[in-house]
Amino acid sequence: MYNQPVSIRAIADTLNKDKAESAMRKLVSGTAEFEFQMPKKSPVLINGFTLIELLVVIALTSILLTLIFKPLVQSFNLTRKSGTQIETQTKARELMREISGELSNSVYVFDNAQSPLNLWFNDQSGAPILMPTYFTMVQYVAPARQLDQTPGATPIDPTNGKPMYSGIGSSLSGYAFPLAPGLTLNRIWIGLVHNATTVDTHAIDPNLPGDAAQNGMPANSYGNRWSDPAIGTDKDNRYTFYKAEVLTFIPDPTSNAAKPTFIPNLRLFHTDGAGDKTGKIVLDDPNFFYDNSLAGGKEATAGSSDKWAVAGWKDLNGDGKVQIAENWQAAANSLMPLNYVDMIALQRNDDDTIKYDTFADTANTKQYLHPRPEVRPLATFAPAFVQNDPASPTLLTDSGNEAPTTASPTFLSQYTHWELPYRVSVYRSISPGSDPMNQSPLDYYQYEVRDIGNNFVNRKVLHYQAIPGQDPALAAGDTGDVGPHLINGVFDPANISNIKFAFTVDPQRGAVNFSFPSTVLIHDATNRPLPAYYSPADVNGNLTSSYDKRYIDMRTALPTTIWNGQQLNPPGLTSPLDAGTNWYSTVRIVPGSEKIYGPDQQAGVHYGHRILYTRVASNSGDITGLNQYKINYEDVGNSGNSSDPRLHIGYIEFNSIPDTSDTSQPNSNLVGTNSLPLYMSDNTGTVDGTIPAAPIEITYSFQMNRPNDVVKVDYLTRELMSFSLEARLYDSATSTPQSTSLTQKIKVRNLQH
Repeated sequence: MYNQPVSIRAIADTLNKDKAESAMRKLVSGTAEFEFQMPKKSPVLINGFTLIELLVVIALTSILLTLIFKPLVQSFNLTRKSGTQIETQTKARELMREISGELSNSVYVFDNAQSPLNLWFNDQSGAPILMPTYFTMVQYVAPARQLDQTPGATPIDPTNGKPMYSGIGSSLSGYAFPLAPGLTLNRIWIGLVHNATTVDTHAIDPNLPGDAAQNGMPANSYGNRWSDPAIGTDKDNRYTFYKAEVLTFIPDPTSNAAKPTFIPNLRLFHTDGAGDKTGKIVLDDPNFFYDNSLAGGKEATAGSSDKWAVAGWKDLNGDGKVQIAENWQAAANSLMPLNYVDMIALQRNDDDTIKYDTFADTANTKQYLHPRPEVRPLATFAPAFVQNDPASPTLLTDSGNEAPTTASPTFLSQYTHWELPYRVSVYRSISPGSDPMNQSPLDYYQYEVRDIGNNFVNRKVLHYQAIPGQDPALAAGDTGDVGPHLINGVFDPANISNIKFAFTVDPQRGAVNFSFPSTVLIHDATNRPLPAYYSPADVNGNLTSSYDKRYIDMRTALPTTIWNGQQLNPPGLTSPLDAGTNWYSTVRIVPGSEKIYGPDQQAGVHYGHRILYTRVASNSGDITGLNQYKINYEDVGNSGNSSDPRLHIGYIEFNSIPDTSDTSQPNSNLVGTNSLPLYMSDNTGTVDGTIPAAPIEITYSFQMNRPNDVVKVDYLTRELMSFSLEARLYDSATSTPQSTSLTQKIKVRNLQH
């Protein structure tokens, strides 16, 4: 017998059919060897396969495994990718619901428009660089919880400053006020996963404006190993979404007293002034999460872990001391899973490389030496934009003040707490009584406010006319600012001749105010507000005029005559109702705003002394009472160019009945029964001819808008906060991001600055 490979065909040729079938069954069944007789040869031992057969089997097996396992692996990746997408959607919805609820129900929400937050990146050369961002952080105070205001000896948990409820009876002794402020400050922001700081805070480009002044910087700036695998895991440092609930004041940890005093929380915050525990706490620090200042400020024990570390503190930079940034890391909780999250997006070119942009600070003649990455934060708390909001008048009629079709002095927008930029438009009728929104061209005055840097805000009132469908243009002859310039509460004298239409805006109240006190024009050299003074003798003298009335015409220049040894009004003052002003055609007195004081006409010890007069109806005929007046708030009817003061705005009439003799009064020759007193009485009721009576003094408010003016406003409002969230998690199998974007406008009920 001998061993040699023999094919099946050879077996079939040499053996009979039965033997061949038996041999094949043995071969298929795996029998190691079998014996048979070959013609004219010795018996042959059959063992295994040929090399070609083995290669064929291996190839077929590889194809089979590929057909089976490739779809299986792809299905696993698809399942994992779908799981990541589901997790992203779940997280986005949970965060949107949680944050929206907390902001809506909070007691205070701080204005974040002027509170930047530093984000750290690397420029194109790899050097660290900070990029201040706005609306990427929000701070608020949640309502107080039950027992937070307990006045007794409720124990306080030293780790969080909240009451410990152990030992409190089932009756829950103590009290809590609805919507009372809680004890903690809540802060939500975007920050690096690893915020360990470098000791050298100035190891950055000295030409970067403001960077060297920061109180710290992260040891590793931003890096994302999922989108940029070349950086490796050691440089992987992505941004996540943090939330912290911290105390702003804590018991003094350096005190051994049984009841230590409360001091600013120097574990997490700085103080102004000397920077110690006696200063005022500073909440706005754009670099707080990378602040390598020692916790404890300027205390002798600053940086010690037994005094100034918060619960859970870890020595991230290995220096054995407690930094503010390390305390913030211990106090914060990531709202997203750290392994796969990234809360910023770098803009990229078509070839998927990071897009960089240059920046020049022309004001400081500095520029970045290397381009910066273009960054988009994925979570923002920005003021919501409200466009074309029709402001509502606060006063539609004032029949009590004889103004059935009054022009409201104040208009209110739907939301308050506006943020720059905002714009107010007042549409006016070209012809009286017509709809200002249904005319061509549209005629309107626009109040524009722009922040032009260096804390300087430019405010203007511009007069536009616009044909529908065309771009608006400045009205002919009104190519510049036609609004008022208020300086210390008065009109700028250099700008009075330019004023044609005046109103102001209160962005905090969301109010458009058309009312101005007369003192914006009537004041002394130091801008001290003054009433308009008039002589009682001059008023009495007008009875002999062609109108037979004791009256004052406030359209005329303010008198500068001497009364009681003093000049009544400083020279050069302009009356708001002066017929020579640019706004006279539309000016009116705000009904009921006037205050008129004059000498008391009632006989007695108070005769001639200062007293508040009472208004009577303008259509009541002659005034027969004492200490009374009637007034025209605007021109009467079609007065036109009539010179009769009784038809014009600012006409004030007093008792105009001629005097009669009253011999019952001492010094009756000094007393007029209906005229304004010229002298005062002494404490015995005797009129003293040596003491002049009080002058007439008048204050009022005036406005320049008309009853049918329409006010519309475009603005950003912090009362309606737009919370935009793009939850982005990376799939570890494919390194691709899965994103879910949600946006919600949150009504902030208790916004505070």
